[in-house]
Amino acid sequence: MDYLADGQVTTLVWAVSALCFVSIMHGFDYRVPRTVRRVLFSGEVMPPKQLRVWRSFLPGVRFVNLYGPTEITCNCTYFEVERDYQDDEVIPMGRAFPNERVFLLDEDGGEVTSPGVEGEVCVGGTALGLGYLGDGEKTAAAFVQSPLNRRWLEPVYRTGDLARYDERGDLVYASRKDHQIKHLGQRIELGDIEAAAQAVEGVERACCVYDARRKRIRLFYLGAPTEDELLDALGKRLPPYMVPRQVRRLDQMPLTKNGKIDRAELAQMGARR
Repeated sequence: MDYLADGQVTTLVWAVSALCFVSIMHGFDYRVPRTVRRVLFSGEVMPPKQLRVWRSFLPGVRFVNLYGPTEITCNCTYFEVERDYQDDEVIPMGRAFPNERVFLLDEDGGEVTSPGVEGEVCVGGTALGLGYLGDGEKTAAAFVQSPLNRRWLEPVYRTGDLARYDERGDLVYASRKDHQIKHLGQRIELGDIEAAAQAVEGVERACCVYDARRKRIRLFYLGAPTEDELLDALGKRLPPYMVPRQVRRLDQMPLTKNGKIDRAELAQMGARR
């Protein structure tokens, strides 16, 4: 906070985990960087309760939610946040930047255009990467000809992310395809469980992993509620088949070198317990 204030920083382009670290650790109670005018964030879903902290201390600042994988170097959609979102809401991904094409595909390769229907996010445009260096097989699987264009070469990147359109035509992130599990005969989005947990009063961040071998959903979180209190709250918010088998409170979330929650490390932590 001293660096931001003393350096008179005006624009932040930060990972979500960095913003959450400041709000969770009460950084604004120590010092408020008054020169900040724009805050752009990306990398993970931003918990609304953490963004509300930022907006309360920095009124009048422009907050923009960005989305985009490294393979399209790097952000392809944006959404300017103009109101406070409730704990059970998802801040939209928004719409494509100029020179980017972002659309949704269903499981049969058809385009999804109806509000509320999930599809895989696909991206094309001027910033599209050429593939993965030295890995032709992975490149061929992810960088493909657009199934919507049969007339000329138009490569697109299949992100593996799932999203839907809202009634305003903005994209809203749902989950990753590999975070969609089949458990007790039901299809479950791990992101839905995380959102339910983060909506519980006192929970600051939450992350779900699935142990396919043991058939267990595990939830890790930061916050004040005890593990039993959180389980009880989730039992009132979720159907029984979605309630995690194991809930564990942490002092801090493990992060990858890119500043995202390290789900692989959480999976190992869950297996060791």
